[in-house]
Amino acid sequence: MVSTFCNENEALSAVSSKPDSFHVAIIEVTTGNNGNYKFLETAKDLPTIIVPVIQLLLGQVGIVSGDQMLSIWRYVVVGAVVAATVLTPSTDPPTQLIMASPLLGL
Repeated sequence: MVSTFCNENEALSAVSSKPDSFHVAIIEVTTGNNGNYKFLETAKDLPTIIVPVIQLLLGQVGIVSGDQMLSIWRYVVVGAVVAATVLTPSTDPPTQLIMASPLLGL
């Protein structure tokens, strides 16, 4: 089952109330949160993938701009599907697509 939250407090509440229901978290870290990493501090035992950190670093160093990232969206879709294929324990396509959808959402 995949759960999505757009609000950090909702995610914290869900993880705190049923910690055994979550096996991994994929989160987005933005520069607008003033270093507030409450989710990471609270769910420290939960394996967490922080996706935009790489994008932020590439942009800050000047290696890739936001326009360049948007222009390669097709490759991002293929990469997300390949990553889902590798990360999914089963070989059936529906499960792989379910795994790819949160990656694409980020």
